[in-house]
Amino acid sequence: MATERKWIARDTAAKFLLKMVNFLLKANSYHGVFPHWLDGATGKTIPFGRKDDGADLVETSYLFQGLLCARQYFNDPNNTIETELRNRIGWLWGDIEWNWFTNGGQEVLYWHWSPNNGWAMNFPVRGFNECLIMYVLAASGERYPVSSAVCIVTGKLDRLS
Repeated sequence: MATERKWIARDTAAKFLLKMVNFLLKANSYHGVFPHWLDGATGKTIPFGRKDDGADLVETSYLFQGLLCARQYFNDPNNTIETELRNRIGWLWGDIEWNWFTNGGQEVLYWHWSPNNGWAMNFPVRGFNECLIMYVLAASGERYPVSSAVCIVTGKLDRLS
């Protein structure tokens, strides 16, 4: 991390991350999931395609892979910025409705959902590819995790502990 290499001070990095997280708290999300692209000034969704104008579960998974690492790294309980950063990342993390992205309770996660087009892209995610992190995080969700059947049936994880 840049702070460990002394490229940026730890407090400066925490402040920059907090600014980003505060932006995300106000930005468009759909059942806690962010779109592929956001307008950097407004936080509004920028459509990625004609039917892709809503939630992107894989891109959100990549985002949270980093945010959860930051939440662990900035762990000073006596630093108010770091505490606020951890809390706000926790709020965002807790709001992701992983189980909702099973499209009505199917035993698979769906990549996209749109407030205008629903599940029209019809993209269930299967196989061991760049999307594995999505299943790991979905099984780990604090408030809305997927059932173990979602991960086992799709071949993503052979068992959950």
